[in-house]
Amino acid sequence: MIQKIILPQLGQTMEEGTIEKWHKNEGDDVKKGEVLFDLTTDKATLEVESFAEGVIKKILVAAGETVPVNQLVALVGDPEDELPEDIDELRDDSAGSVAEKSATGESDARARDSAAPSPEPAPPPEGRQSSEETGRVFISPRARKIAGENSVSVQALRGKGTGPGGRIVERDIRSYLAELEKVKFTPAARETACCEGVDLLVVRRPDGGRITKEDVLEAAEKQQTAVGGGTVPLNAMRRTIAKRMAESKQSVPHFYLVGQINMREAMERRRRLNSDEGVHITVTDMLVKATAEALKKHPRMNARFEGDAIVMNPHVNIGVAVAVEDGLFVPVIKDADSKALPQLSRDLASLAAAAREGNLIPEQYEGGSVTISNLGTYGIDSFLPIINPPESCILGIGSIKEEIVVEEGAMRIEPMMTVSLSADHRLTDGASAAAFFNTFRQALEEPAWMCEPV
Repeated sequence: MIQKIILPQLGQTMEEGTIEKWHKNEGDDVKKGEVLFDLTTDKATLEVESFAEGVIKKILVAAGETVPVNQLVALVGDPEDELPEDIDELRDDSAGSVAEKSATGESDARARDSAAPSPEPAPPPEGRQSSEETGRVFISPRARKIAGENSVSVQALRGKGTGPGGRIVERDIRSYLAELEKVKFTPAARETACCEGVDLLVVRRPDGGRITKEDVLEAAEKQQTAVGGGTVPLNAMRRTIAKRMAESKQSVPHFYLVGQINMREAMERRRRLNSDEGVHITVTDMLVKATAEALKKHPRMNARFEGDAIVMNPHVNIGVAVAVEDGLFVPVIKDADSKALPQLSRDLASLAAAAREGNLIPEQYEGGSVTISNLGTYGIDSFLPIINPPESCILGIGSIKEEIVVEEGAMRIEPMMTVSLSADHRLTDGASAAAFFNTFRQALEEPAWMCEPV
C-alpha cells in the first residue's frame, strides 16, 4: 500500500521548511525510524525519520526546495505497488490538509537535531541556483553544527566550499578552524564576528595586535558599505521574524515603561558566586531569575491574550533572545522560578549554545511567558523592544554604566542599568505593569535570592 510522507510541522509557528538533503533515493529500502531527510526550519536543522516501512517509490520535493508544512514530499510502498496516476493531485490535496500523518508520526517516529555525523550531501538538483546567485550559503548539517559549536559565522565561509555545487562540507570548516588558530583575537571579537557574519581571517589591526570587538564591528560596517545594490532573498528565519514582528506591531497595542536599576549589590553578589570553582553567573542569568521572581508575585503578567479571553500561564517560562547570524532565536528557560541561579545559568548556557548551532527543538523555544532582550553587551543604553506574541511583555536591557546618583542631597557614583518594558495593553495597564517592573527592580537591587544553594 502506498503511504504518503508529508513535511512535518515541528513547532507551533513553523509554516514551511527546506529539505536540505535526502538520505534515501528512489528505489531504496527504508525502515521505520531511519532518517529520511534533513529539514531546515526557521529555528534549526533537524533529521526527520520515517514512520513508514517499504521502498521509496517517488521523491516529490528535491533537495534545496522550500515547501509548506503538510506538503507531500515522497511516497513509500511495497516493491510491487504501482504509483498512482494522480500524483500531482495528491500533492495539491496534501498541501492544505493537516489530517494526514506527518513524516514524524505522532507515536512511531521522532525528529532529532542533526547531532550525529551524516554523509556529505549529494550534488544539488539540476537547475538549482548557486549561493552566489541566491545570496544563500549552502552548507551541510554536519558542517553547520561544527561552525555553531565554534562560533563561526556561516557567512564567513562563503566561497570556501569544496563540496558538490560549492557546498560547504565538514572538511571546509575543519580547514577554516585550523587557519583560525593562527589568528589572535579576544573572545568578544569571536562572538561578535559570529553574529555579524565577519570572517576573522580578513580582519587586520594596524599594530598587528589581537583583534578586538571594535575591530570586528568596524569590519562589519565596511562589509555592509562594500555591498552594492541588488536583492537578497529572505531566508526562513528572516521571513519568520519579519512576519511575526510586523503582526505584533500591527495587532498588539504596545505601551512602554522605562526605568533605571542600581546594579551594585547584584554585581557584588555575582562576583562572590563566581569566585567558586565551576560557577559562572552572567548578568543575563540574574535578569532571568529576577524576572521569574517578579512573575511569581504578579501572575497577571504571566498570561497571554487569546480571542476574547486572557489565558493564565501555569508555568513561569522565560525566553531569552540569542543573536545568531542574520537573526535571533528565543530559547525558553522552563520553570525558571523553581531553579537555583547556578542551575538556571547552566540551562541557559546549554540552550544558547544549541541556538547558535541551529539545534533547538520546538519544546526548547515554545511556551515562553516573557522575553528578555539584552543589548547592554553591545553598548546600547536603552531601546524599546517589540513584544514576542503571544507573550504579555518583553524587557529591553541596556548597558550598565557608572552614573552620578543624588540621594538625600549626597552624590555618589553607582553602576546603573536602564531597562525598558514593552507591555500588551490588552492584558495589563500602566499601574500593574509598573508594579511588576518595580518588583523586578527590587529583585536586582536587593538580591537575597542569589544566596540560594546550587
